[in-house]
Amino acid sequence: MSHVLAERLLTLVGPGRILHYACRDTSLLSALLQRGCDAEAWVIDPLVECPQLDQRLSRVASTSDSAGFDIVVVDGSAGIQATDLRTLLTSLRVNAKRTLVLDLSDAVSTIRSTGKWNGLDNIQIEAAAIAAGYRRHPAAFPASRYERLDDPSPEVLLCFEKVPDAVLERWPIDGLIGADGGRPDMSREVGPKSDMQFVRYALAAEWIRPGDTVLDCACGAGYGSALLAAASRGRHFIGVDSQGQAIAYARDHFAGYPIEFREMPSLALDFLPAHSIDMVVSFDTIEQQEDHQRFLSEIARVLKPDGRVLCNVSCRSPDKELPGPTPDPLTYFDYVPFHEALSHHFIIEARYRQTAPCGIAHAHAPRRLQQIPLSATIDCEAQWWIVVAAADPARDSQTRYSHPEFDSSMIGTHAELTAFATHYDNPWLYRQLIQNGQRIRDPDVLAAAVDTAVSCADKTSADFGGLLAVRAYAVLRQHDVSQQYAVLASIEDYLQIATNNPHVHRWQLSLCYVAGLIALDSGQRNRGKKFLEAVVGLDPDRFSPLLTTKTVAACFLLGMIALVDGDQENARASFEAGIGAARRALHAPDENAIGRPDRPLTFGFFELAEIADMAGQCAMAIHGIDQYRYAPGQFWRCVDAKRFGLFTWIRNLETEHARMQSEINRMQSENNKLRLGCTLRSLLPKRLQEVFTSILPLLARRAWTKLMAMARLVRNSGRQD
Repeated sequence: MSHVLAERLLTLVGPGRILHYACRDTSLLSALLQRGCDAEAWVIDPLVECPQLDQRLSRVASTSDSAGFDIVVVDGSAGIQATDLRTLLTSLRVNAKRTLVLDLSDAVSTIRSTGKWNGLDNIQIEAAAIAAGYRRHPAAFPASRYERLDDPSPEVLLCFEKVPDAVLERWPIDGLIGADGGRPDMSREVGPKSDMQFVRYALAAEWIRPGDTVLDCACGAGYGSALLAAASRGRHFIGVDSQGQAIAYARDHFAGYPIEFREMPSLALDFLPAHSIDMVVSFDTIEQQEDHQRFLSEIARVLKPDGRVLCNVSCRSPDKELPGPTPDPLTYFDYVPFHEALSHHFIIEARYRQTAPCGIAHAHAPRRLQQIPLSATIDCEAQWWIVVAAADPARDSQTRYSHPEFDSSMIGTHAELTAFATHYDNPWLYRQLIQNGQRIRDPDVLAAAVDTAVSCADKTSADFGGLLAVRAYAVLRQHDVSQQYAVLASIEDYLQIATNNPHVHRWQLSLCYVAGLIALDSGQRNRGKKFLEAVVGLDPDRFSPLLTTKTVAACFLLGMIALVDGDQENARASFEAGIGAARRALHAPDENAIGRPDRPLTFGFFELAEIADMAGQCAMAIHGIDQYRYAPGQFWRCVDAKRFGLFTWIRNLETEHARMQSEINRMQSENNKLRLGCTLRSLLPKRLQEVFTSILPLLARRAWTKLMAMARLVRNSGRQD
């Protein structure tokens, strides 16, 4: 458990110099040391016997110690039972440079085993930490946490960020809101309203792509901008607000984040050049604008052609009495006018319904953030609608192109791998419609956008090839025979193009491979073999050694087909060809595989690893080829042991990123059920309790395995098709 706890801790607050305060054994300390942290353990009282403590790694706490630790982890046995938690946390400020973590795993274990807890709840603990000069940690609020907060019992880890002493003196807790009563810092408040604001920014962080420049429009006190920076892989953040006091507060409190805070009257964005922002986040803003269409037009102006906007609107009853003249419906109504207003400028990609126990009318509403499919009829109430929308890459296709994640890896090289501006007619299509993990997530919206782009694209261009590949993989998943025949015909036409464009060649090879899969899926076995043989005949190095993933996969498939057909000689030859192709790719120069060695591409080594992984399958097939005749099941278990490539990621990679959030929400719901189950356990007879207890670890292991598998897929989501 200590290794699991260490991983959770590092995931939330990262590595550093760590103090484990009031620890009772060194298991967490050892786990942190093994991960490269500089960790130390302190006992509270030298008279307390702690035989589990390694005295070489621990010592008695001393008030003379300076603030030499990046992170202080407080064992719950000291923190949660302290007579005055605020006093304890205040005393630890001198030891913590940036982060305080309360480890409440014992409290959670007590709840799970007994179904009871008489200690402090989440809100009381957070309130004590805020009063002691900390704030809720921006990186410690994933969107999946929101619903869990309906249960007030403690969580395993509660994380807080230290507010520097000088900043705390300038901005005391009782002076947060200011004389005008606006722009509170929700990171220094607790309860439903704070949770409701935090989860919006946590959701927005999930939509930020690596390297993005992000604008937080109406950033207020800056806590949301800090969350975006702490919880995403964006590179540069800009916070804009019309209130000078809020901007001054944000600059003081979040100076350590890569955020540029600006005071702009009426949220004017004139200072931003056209097409300079990758993502705009704006909450509780549009409905406050006198001319919301003008505001949306300005957002569209600053967004890049492959950018995104994420914003919300509050839902108020249309028959509610409002002061003054009747406003535009958008300022008080519901989802439909909000959708229509955004649709004038953007492609609606996703929508979320949010509720919270806020206000008199919704005092008993649950904390919910639920994605509602765009195709579904709205039959549920919402307090807020949050919408994600994509810029249309066809509108400003002549804008100078840059890829925020990849460009820095290719400066000074002659690689063609990510030279989209050179080899695409409209390179802005790439991230928005083609690139795995970054394109439009809704399958129906993506398909419609691809169809529109295909109708306008030159059929000999890289643009057309990339769009056709997206369509082909969608058809492969749908198993629609009529669509399969049509897309195979389009692929065969594209394969006839003679070209010097390496990206056209890239799509020809990729399309040849997926065509083989489609043909096999539709029962056209000989046609599928011909496509796969054509893949092996094309040189991946004309584009990049990384394209060898398709070559090795094709060799493996051809080997399996030959084995099934009883042709062991050709099967062996195909497996050997896969190994040969992998060896050539793994010996290729760095330039067109990983980019600059000092700033490598994020996906290069993962795809090289995939090539080696699939070559390992070919090697296992060669070693077990004789076994296939008398133990084919054992043969398959051996060659299918590494499922990094081939069928598994073909099926799953396209959909896993979009499914991950709903899966996490489902797992959170299951976790709540498990918590209830632990309560019921105490009511069961002893023998049934034992059975029940034995089932829980199995469920937990399955959930953990599934989550880790999804995490690996998302981690590699930047890879090429």
